[in-house]
Amino acid sequence: MGTGLPLPALPTNELLDFAEAKWDMWEGLCIEDAYKWLYQATLGPEHALETELMSRRTLETEWLGLDEPQEKEPESYPLRPDGLILRLNLRPYKADGGRMDLLSRSFYESSLTYKTPKKIFVTAWLALKERLAESGVPDFSQPDWRRVNDAMEQLDYPPIRHSNAYRALWDPAYRVLTASSFAFLAPI
Repeated sequence: MGTGLPLPALPTNELLDFAEAKWDMWEGLCIEDAYKWLYQATLGPEHALETELMSRRTLETEWLGLDEPQEKEPESYPLRPDGLILRLNLRPYKADGGRMDLLSRSFYESSLTYKTPKKIFVTAWLALKERLAESGVPDFSQPDWRRVNDAMEQLDYPPIRHSNAYRALWDPAYRVLTASSFAFLAPI
């Protein structure tokens, strides 16, 4: 959906080093969640949006059902070491007085900012496999990686949902934004 330029190049090892350090903070993170993280970090939010109206309606429904923030739930965190793509957690954002209308517009604008070839994600995902073979990544195994890869490769590596374990622990409710759209949400 994005109409902009590709995300700026980021060395795969740098992305994986950054992601692994962040993954250690999230209990219950499974290989599906690593896939989703790398997908969002390399492609941004452009895959998640069909139209601005549909996006707004989805957010409105989710917004109305939000509970209080979870303990230690950050309002936002970067998905890349350069900070160009981040996740904004809805519960703390709403609890801090965040505005749904501004968020909806920021998410839409974020989805149009970059248009990155999927091969950038695939390169990072395949590099994770190599890293698993060399040194291992806590909580991930090569058989788990192969299981997810075999299923996703047949479908040309689509976006996926979080793992059941991660959803049960964290009940994720967030939007992926570009740093520039996130800055638009910051109070003046």
